[in-house]
Amino acid sequence: MTGSVAEKALRLLQISVADIDGRDSQVAAALSAALNSGSALDLIFAQQRFDTLDLYKRKRIKGHAINEAQTFSVH
Repeated sequence: MTGSVAEKALRLLQISVADIDGRDSQVAAALSAALNSGSALDLIFAQQRFDTLDLYKRKRIKGHAINEAQTFSVH
């Protein structure tokens, strides 16, 4: 991924997960690996890790990501 909207969205998700779940969480690490490698397999693994989070935490991450998105430029 090279600066695409998908990469920016994934980075936004990684930042939000790190802020809510912790920078050392398995989910944040999996998202970082997917960002660094660009591998579809790493992205699938990161999605699986994210899906293991409880619903409340995912909702908090969503809210955080929405707030953070206001400062991101996707153009």
